[in-house]
Amino acid sequence: MPQARRKTPFSGKAKKQQLQQKKQNKTLLLSSTGGTTGDYDVTAMNYQPRSRGRGDVNRYALKFYRETDEELKLKKEEALKALNPVSEEAMEVDVSAMFPSELSFPKRPPWDFSMTAAQLDAQEHKYFTEYVQALQSSPHWQDMSYWELNLETWRQLWRVLEMCDIALLVVDVRYAGMMFPPSLYEYVVVDQKKDMILVLNKIDLVPAA
Repeated sequence: MPQARRKTPFSGKAKKQQLQQKKQNKTLLLSSTGGTTGDYDVTAMNYQPRSRGRGDVNRYALKFYRETDEELKLKKEEALKALNPVSEEAMEVDVSAMFPSELSFPKRPPWDFSMTAAQLDAQEHKYFTEYVQALQSSPHWQDMSYWELNLETWRQLWRVLEMCDIALLVVDVRYAGMMFPPSLYEYVVVDQKKDMILVLNKIDLVPAA
């Protein structure tokens, strides 16, 4: 049998440099997607440090604002607090509180087949940049959960909604109200004139009604 390749010695200094490089690779600027971060740092959740074949392997990397050290510290302290059981009524949430009516997901700006690829790309980048800036200036900004900052992710949603006949929205039945955005439903059913089917997942984890 052929012998395995002998491992090359790896010093502690080289290991430290490798870890620093990985950390740098995981931090991306939103400017690469045509948007703006202002004073915020952006991190890519599934960033690939090396290119494989043609194209940009990180085109669809998920991008979110990086939490500050102070924010992480507060969340860790909150996680250490004891849990106090509450009634089922107390656990009910108001949909309007989870999804304020003035907030909606980014919708594809109007376009037609006479537009070139460059014109379409520029228009969508401009729209998305203005959309993110409007979110940052809204009073709900600090209370929002993780929000996708990569335009390519939203483009995938736009294309799917345009091509599909029926949209399936899969939600965790334990938190169905928190995973069913009214703005998405209205866009598909009212604006796009298409049907939407709500799929309740993990139904075996909740008691029968």
